[in-house]
Amino acid sequence: MAAGDSYTLGLKKDGTVWCWGLNESIQFINGSNRDFSVPFQIRGLKDVVAIGAGKDYSLALKEDSTV
Repeated sequence: MAAGDSYTLGLKKDGTVWCWGLNESIQFINGSNRDFSVPFQIRGLKDVVAIGAGKDYSLALKEDSTV
């Protein structure tokens, strides 16, 4: 898991990324600033091996070494 200022990211063993919390800076890359009280999967993001989060950004490292 990784935590930003007011949101959380979770990385599942299958390489998918899930997030929840406040989405003030649209860091969930879903095109909306809607907040989420329950985890939702970031669609189109797969094969992730590591995640990071900060005040208003999120990062994902994929198996192929792309970020």
